[in-house]
Amino acid sequence: MPSDADGMTLRGDRAVPDVALTGGSGPVRPSRPLDATLGHGFEGSGTETSRYRGDSAGASNVGGMSEVHPELAELRNSIDNMDAALIHLLAERFKITQRVGVLKATQGLPPADPEREKEQVARLRRLAEASHLDPEFAEKFISFIVAEVVRHHADIAEAHQRIDPSV
Repeated sequence: MPSDADGMTLRGDRAVPDVALTGGSGPVRPSRPLDATLGHGFEGSGTETSRYRGDSAGASNVGGMSEVHPELAELRNSIDNMDAALIHLLAERFKITQRVGVLKATQGLPPADPEREKEQVARLRRLAEASHLDPEFAEKFISFIVAEVVRHHADIAEAHQRIDPSV
């Protein structure tokens, strides 16, 4: 599959993040920091093992100083990078759903759309299965997100109702 410099791989007519394509073949090494402000270790940054000094899980004690096995530190840094990517993606998702909530409120639509939610759950379960992820976990994950979105939409609708009771 062709890959470009932005960390995306083309699958048919879709671009998918390379992090989703690791398949357990090794740690993810982003080409650029996803969250440099947190000081996460990235390949070549010099922080691959130093971030986890003092952590006793998987560490050896040499001369009174505990060091994490380099591979464990590298894997943990890969996980940290993916966690940062997830948070950034969720933040972007919530920015869009806030706009949806405003649109729903101004159009007098209900905060929840059970049919859309059902379709989303089914779509993400299929995606999870194709990605070798537990579909039950995927369903719980999206259900948690959707519940939070619906809560935000209800808050937006309530605020809009106070401003414009005609809707």
